[in-house]
Amino acid sequence: MKKLFFLLGLIGLTVLSLSKTDILIVKVQSTALRPEPNFFSAVKLMLKAGDQLEKLASREGWFQVRISSGTVGWVHSSAVQPRPSQLMALAQGPKTQATMSEVALASKGFNRQVEASYRQKHPEIDYSWVDRMLGFKASLEAVETFLREGQLGEWKEAK
Repeated sequence: MKKLFFLLGLIGLTVLSLSKTDILIVKVQSTALRPEPNFFSAVKLMLKAGDQLEKLASREGWFQVRISSGTVGWVHSSAVQPRPSQLMALAQGPKTQATMSEVALASKGFNRQVEASYRQKHPEIDYSWVDRMLGFKASLEAVETFLREGQLGEWKEAK
């Protein structure tokens, strides 16, 4: 009987691993889902941190994905990361350190709780410029000029 359960479990794990779709997790506060794989393609909708996406294809730093509603579009690879395997996590035991990507993600900015804590501890600091900067919007033309002149993104020279 034990052998039967072992074999059924082994078969189940094999089927699971073969049918596994690639799942990506949005790792930034927000990112755009676009109809084409470039930064100047229109925005279909905005995705938020933690959203799960099904990876369909990849092309030059972009992933074609399907979201839970069934909408298909493209996201830049810098905004997502693979979902960690649950079996791998179980095999590794309890987590005791942050990964480099977690450290990088944590350093990308304040969340509401951290900001509230800083405001409480440092009432002498003027946060009005932070609030104003969050409201700044650059036009697509200005962003394109910045990227082109800085040779960034699609205009990055091959090294």
